[in-house]
Amino acid sequence: MQVMLRVIQGPSAGKEFKLPVDNFVIGRGDGCHLKPKSDMVSRKHCALAVRDSKLFLEDFGSKNGTYVNNERVEGTVELKMGDELRVGPLDFLILIDHTLGAAKRSKVSSVSEAASRVAQSGGLGNDVASWLEEADEEDRQSRLENPETRQFRVDETSTTVSLDDLREMEEAEAAEGEGTDEKSKSGLLGMFGSKNKKKKAYGKLPKVENAGAKDSQSAANDAIRRLMDNRR
Repeated sequence: MQVMLRVIQGPSAGKEFKLPVDNFVIGRGDGCHLKPKSDMVSRKHCALAVRDSKLFLEDFGSKNGTYVNNERVEGTVELKMGDELRVGPLDFLILIDHTLGAAKRSKVSSVSEAASRVAQSGGLGNDVASWLEEADEEDRQSRLENPETRQFRVDETSTTVSLDDLREMEEAEAAEGEGTDEKSKSGLLGMFGSKNKKKKAYGKLPKVENAGAKDSQSAANDAIRRLMDNRR
């Protein structure tokens, strides 16, 4: 029985590689056979295991989950030919070869032997590493372009800055508008102000002026009257 994974998304879509061991571990930690750099993948994410001519998938309680045919896996499930496997940003199609001619490998006895098989496998070498880097880069770009998936700290900082800038702009506009409003309101305020002044002017000053005018007129009349009397 031979198991292969076919990349179904990204620039490397259609490329395939064989599983070099019967217990193939995916994760970012040491000792994993496939190590994506994406932080969407846990240090020990999941494993593909061949047992009794069947393929099983085991999720190790990964943070972001392992999905088969868009359904999250809990614990261990059996995989079938044509199933779609998603681990973080990676999407694979499961291919299983049950023919008698398929190469049968003996079980590995140590991590070093498993690493040696991975190194010797032509399907899981530099090509796969480059595919993973492409997938990681696509994942990174997608999260940078999508505000909903950005890190909260970055969003919070940018939002705070933008709000501060907006406040400064509003204060500047308010200051400019205040000067304009003062000019526009000065007419109304001036009218009310002048009205009050008119009340004071016509309420007090005119009385004083009128009283003075009457006294002056009386004094002039008296002076003329006395002058006429003297001439008589």
